Amino acid sequence: MRVSDSYRFVYVHNQKTGGVTMETVLDGAVPDIRGDRPKRHLTLSQILEQEPALNDYWIFGVVRNPWARMVSWWSMIHDGVTRAAQGEKGAVKRIQKYPVWRTVSTYPDFEHFIMKGPAEIPRLGEAQLSRLQTPQRKADYIGRTETLTDDIAAILVHLGLPPSKEVPRKNASSHAGTYRDFYTPMTRDRVAELYAPDIDEFGYDF
Repeated sequence: MRVSDSYRFVYVHNQKTGGVTMETVLDGAVPDIRGDRPKRHLTLSQILEQEPALNDYWIFGVVRNPWARMVSWWSMIHDGVTRAAQGEKGAVKRIQKYPVWRTVSTYPDFEHFIMKGPAEIPRLGEAQLSRLQTPQRKADYIGRTETLTDDIAAILVHLGLPPSKEVPRKNASSHAGTYRDFYTPMTRDRVAELYAPDIDEFGYDF
């Protein structure tokens, strides 16, 4: 989450959609930017509940192909678990500190992450669209990870900010092969079920 009172905007950060990249660009361009780490992944509903006046600000966020997003999420945590097992202090600390990491660290494979994770970690099963809207308010602009550079450029133009000289690629997860390689028909269909609102709204397919 990022807020600027001078530019009157709210950025809602959906996990694994290029959010750290977006925050890096905004942090470098807006002097009065605010938004601390514990509040990084608040939904629009939670943000407006805490600060109702932000309802009048320009609100934006980013979504991603759900199948690719879940592979990225799994890969990030699985990589952290591997590094923790090798004794890396930072990775050990993240598993101890964050309940999501701690729970996912018990899953032996991606199938468990998809089939079991959303029941134990509700955030994993939340449609991205649901985090960018309330019954009364919807984000004014929704970009896509797949076109993030262009979307960042459009956002900066709308806000009257200078163009970013470079869009950094931050917090990107790495994995072998393509995201499709991780799926079986069962896990593919489960993601389609969980993220049906995103698929319908944004036209994503496997």
